[in-house]
Order: sequence, then structure tokens, then C-alpha cells
Amino acid sequence: MVAPSAPADRLRQILDQPSSVAQLERLCAALGWGKEISYEADGGWLAVVTCGLGDSRRIESNAHHPRTKKGEKAGRAAAAAQAVEELLALAARELAQKPVMLQDVFRESFPKSILESGKDAWARFWAQMEQLDASSPRAVGVSTEGNDGSGLPVLVQVAAPGLVILELPRASRNGELLPDLKRLLADESITKVFCDSAAQRDMRSLGLSHESPGVVDLELSASEKLGKSSGLRGLARIASLVLGIRAEKGDSSVLDEFDKGGGARSLSEFSSKAQDFAAMEAHGTLKTWEALRLATGAAPKQQKAGAKKLKKRKASAINADVAKLDHDVDIKAIDANAAKPDLDVEIKVPAKKLKKSKVKDKDVPEIEDEILALEEQLRALGTEKPKAKKAKKPKALETGKPKILETERPKALETEKAKAVETERPKASETEN
Repeated sequence: MVAPSAPADRLRQILDQPSSVAQLERLCAALGWGKEISYEADGGWLAVVTCGLGDSRRIESNAHHPRTKKGEKAGRAAAAAQAVEELLALAARELAQKPVMLQDVFRESFPKSILESGKDAWARFWAQMEQLDASSPRAVGVSTEGNDGSGLPVLVQVAAPGLVILELPRASRNGELLPDLKRLLADESITKVFCDSAAQRDMRSLGLSHESPGVVDLELSASEKLGKSSGLRGLARIASLVLGIRAEKGDSSVLDEFDKGGGARSLSEFSSKAQDFAAMEAHGTLKTWEALRLATGAAPKQQKAGAKKLKKRKASAINADVAKLDHDVDIKAIDANAAKPDLDVEIKVPAKKLKKSKVKDKDVPEIEDEILALEEQLRALGTEKPKAKKAKKPKALETGKPKILETERPKALETEKAKAVETERPKASETEN
């Protein structure tokens, strides 16, 4: 008798469950598949299983059980049983694939430089960020080791294109993150990609969450694009689904060195194998996110939310700058009017409270033009010499008439004034008599 193959044994263990719903749960959890069971009037109870990017399978049971608790339980069981039956062959092929260790999956792109955190390392990092163009997103993979949830982790890994920085926060003089790492975590223009636990221990240890601007959790991004799984997928399963391979994390026991090395003062106290494995986690997180982003053609929700908040903050900053300019020009205009009361030119100041300015983005160009125009008038006032005061108008002309600037008086009014003056002027003969 031929002994059953390892994949067949593994599949048998997965399906060794008392109900079809539990079987489907275990099958999807083992392979990282997303699943959802629901009811539709046409197909009855059905299951939608996502087996990879672009591979979503709709499996109808045609079972129309009543929408009671008992009927729903029976309907879900029928849909799960149908899904397991149709997915068995695919699951067997997946399990039969030869697994590839994550180190080998990302070996070609793995950075040659693994640097201990310091001024020189961060100088190279910022220079690398500046060189990235629009086709290469400003993003880094971030992970931690020796993280017991009681404060800063023993190790923080930051993976960027071309290099990985390893920092020992507890080894710093004040037991805090170095300024450059703090700067990175606060920079919303650089996406920080984590593949975190359900408790988000990595992010929380660094003062972040999945809702922080510029932060992405690969687990949540995978759920968004690949459907919800029964539990956390982990980096290896997400990479498998995104890259179409069967990846495994490998022996991670070397990372125990960091759990036991809380008092370490230098990376030299850890083996090169442990350092490489830790660096690979951050690098693999970044590369898997990049592949997911390229395959789906859109940034995950967390990144969009961060970009939206950043855009709103930039708009607020523009509004504040324009409001200050608006206020300064208004003050100059008031001072100019007070200093030159005899000039015919009058600068109009907007009737509003000077310290408030609510500006929308679309109004900024118009306001800037208005400010430039006001400044031109101010410059003209600064170089123009005051004109001599004009003689007062005859009272007969001023009575009941609105005051009009000399430059705006109509020609008809000038003619009328001339006639009136001519009428009042005494004749030469009358003066002689």
C-alpha cells in the first residue's frame, strides 16, 4: 500500500472538522483565502471565496432555507459544503506546491546594506528618499523585534529601497528613538508599511496606529483587496496570494535573540543571521505592499486617508498665509489713507474683521491678484507728491449735491459751473458807475 503524500495528509487534517462551516473556515485560514457566506433570492445561500488577486469564486448552493436562526444555520452549512467540494482540487494543488522561504522570495531585491542606526546611516536614507521620483512611492517597510508591549521594542527595522536601518532604541543615551527615526515616523509624505498583529503591537510601540496619517497595515490592505480571512494571514500568506506562489516564513527562532537581548548596546551582540532575518521582515513587508499596490492599481484606504488629511492641512496652511497677507495689506491701506488724506485716490479696505479670513482654495488666485493690486497702489502712493488743495466749490453748487472727486466730475457739471460763475461776475460798466 502506497503511503499518502504529505499534501494529502495536510488536507485531511484541515478537513477533520465536525461541520462544513468549520471545514471551510480551516481551509481558507490555511491558504489565506478570503470568504463570505450570504443569501440571495436567485442563488439561495452562497459562498464567495477569494483565492488570490483577481481570483474570486462565487459558489451557489441553490438552498433556500427560511431566514430564521435554524434556517440560516442550515443555509450556511449548505453553502460551505458546496464551496469545500468545489475547492478541494485547487486546495490540493496549492498544498502540493514546493514552498519558498521568504528570504529566497526577496533575495534578488534584498538590500546589500544593513546599517546600524546613526547619523551616517540616516544621511544615506534621506538622500535615498530625495532621489525617488513620481514612479517610485516614498515608502518604507517597518517592523519591530523584542516587543513585549511594555514600551519601546528592542529593535526597530526600517527598510527603504537599497538599504535597511536597524535601531536599538533602548541602547540610546536617553532610552528613546533617535531624532531621525522620530522625524520619519512624523513625516506624512512617507508611507510607513507595517504587517502588524491584531493588537497592532508594532505600531503602538512607536506611538502610531493604522489610522495615523501616512501609515498602512498590510493585513488590513490584504483584507480590503483579498477579502476577509478567518484570522491574521501573516506576511508569508499575503506574499503567496499577491505573488502567486507558496511562500513560508521559515525558521524564525533566530529572532529569539532580540527577545532575550533587551540590554544590548550594539548590533554586534546579535548574530548576522538574526540581523538578516529581521531586516528581511521589513524589506518583505515593503515589497509585498508594492506588489499589491501595483496589481490593484490603487493605494489602500489608509494611504488615501492620510493623503486626504495631508491635503487638507496644506489647504489650511495656504489659508493662514493668505489671511496674514490680506491682514497686512489692509493695515497698510488704512495707514496710507490716514497719512495722505488730501489725495484724490482712495484705497478701499474690505469691510471685515482684519484678523479673520476664511479662504477656499479656488479663491486663492483672486485674493492674490487683489493683494498685488493693493500693493501697486501703495507703491504709487509712496512715490506720488501731494497735490495742492483745490479751491472750495461755491456753496450754490454744493447744496443738495453729492461730493464727487475731482477726477470723476462729469463734463456737463463743469459747464454748468462755468455758466453760474459767469452769471454772478459783475460787469465792468456797473463797477465804474
